[in-house]
Amino acid sequence: MRPSSEHVIASNAGTRRCSSLALHPRDLHVFFKHPFDTSMDRILQGMVTMDIELTLLLLTRIIILLACGLLLVKSWMASNKRFLSDFPFVFALIFFAFMVGKMVDLYIQMNFGPQDTSPAFLAATRARYIVMAVYMVGLIGSVLLIWFKSKKRANLGILSGYAATFVAVALLAPDYQSLSMSLTYLVFPVIVILTFTFFFTHHLKRLRNKFNSLVVAIGCIITAISHVIRPSLIKMGTGGWGLSWICEVIDLVAWAFIFWGFFKPPVATRVVTEAARPIDT
Repeated sequence: MRPSSEHVIASNAGTRRCSSLALHPRDLHVFFKHPFDTSMDRILQGMVTMDIELTLLLLTRIIILLACGLLLVKSWMASNKRFLSDFPFVFALIFFAFMVGKMVDLYIQMNFGPQDTSPAFLAATRARYIVMAVYMVGLIGSVLLIWFKSKKRANLGILSGYAATFVAVALLAPDYQSLSMSLTYLVFPVIVILTFTFFFTHHLKRLRNKFNSLVVAIGCIITAISHVIRPSLIKMGTGGWGLSWICEVIDLVAWAFIFWGFFKPPVATRVVTEAARPIDT
């Protein structure tokens, strides 16, 4: 059945009909009125659908992302000298932002389907992509720290321009399909550049005391694969979001690689191992 061009949106004042998908402040109110209803009824409602795998995986990823972020902060705090540009701290912030994004994903998955065209769904999706802009800026920042660490003003300009473009696309795209397609062109090149950067640093054996670049690069490749196949998997299966839960599993593996690459640098691991080895007499 083709969706109607008019959608009824419930509110305390009653109901109203909307025939336009253009973003309006009152549409944002629909989303932010009850943005994260964590009641048991809402959770059970999500699990009763055919997307129980996706619901459980999103909850699992939220917990794991929080734990990874805290461990990276702990690793950063253990350093004798600490800077805000240190990779463990930068990626801890990325993990925290990614966790918030998964919380929004969970809200969207429990309340909407991928074919939904209501203003509330579009507003929630816009909010999700704005959160995404935060950790994408962090990923670009990590690349700039490797290539152009001394050019702070130029790096700030690049990050500001990318963030502004990302947010503008998220706010101005007329519908979900346009929004998703437009942001693909902003996200995928960053993943490719990130992968190349970490493979390059591994080849040159640079920054081995900072991170395991090969492990991080492998994680980036797995992330790229997930990003490419997700649209197709959403259309498969019987649940509202199809087989997109498979991408959540793939992403979980990918970010586990990325976390480990920054949590256990190869040089630091070797130094600890050698220090623990008994001295021959």
